[in-house]
Amino acid sequence: MTTGAISPEHTILPVYFHMDYAIVQGERFKRGFKGLPYEDKIIPLGSPKLDRIIRMCKSGEVKMPKRMGKNCKGQANTDAEYQYQLSA
Repeated sequence: MTTGAISPEHTILPVYFHMDYAIVQGERFKRGFKGLPYEDKIIPLGSPKLDRIIRMCKSGEVKMPKRMGKNCKGQANTDAEYQYQLSA
């Protein structure tokens, strides 16, 4: 997992020029390779672990633990706010 961005210095590593394909977590990450000769070899398929967590939170299958709400103070203090932050 990454923050969703790639540094320009990383995009010139030799491995990218010699790869068949690279699976990345999303379109945002792929945009970091825009205009490079191997851009078409970058395939955004998502992150199965993170996708599952987001799906479970959106469906209401999982709720934020009450003890976590106490620690958040002024952040995501309700399940709805917590789920919104995950989907944003």
